[in-house]
Amino acid sequence: MRNYMTSIARRLSLGVAFLTMGGFVLGCGGAVRSVTHISTWSGGAKEYLYIGYAENKDVSKVRRCLINDDNSLKCNEEDGLNALLNADD
Repeated sequence: MRNYMTSIARRLSLGVAFLTMGGFVLGCGGAVRSVTHISTWSGGAKEYLYIGYAENKDVSKVRRCLINDDNSLKCNEEDGLNALLNADD
């Protein structure tokens, strides 16, 4: 199962990289997000991906994605963690 989760994480990061590159090539404007970290976690009968990304040089965020039985993802922002990561000192 661990190898399978690693495979999903790699495919997801490659997909994000291609989408980001495609946006640059096509000249699309707007926010550019860079994935900085992907981690898998198992809790009980559930499998999760934690995806860390940077929206810009000052804002970092984390999403927790539940991996469903059909291998689709349901992602939510980790609001509490994001508030801690981006708190002004």
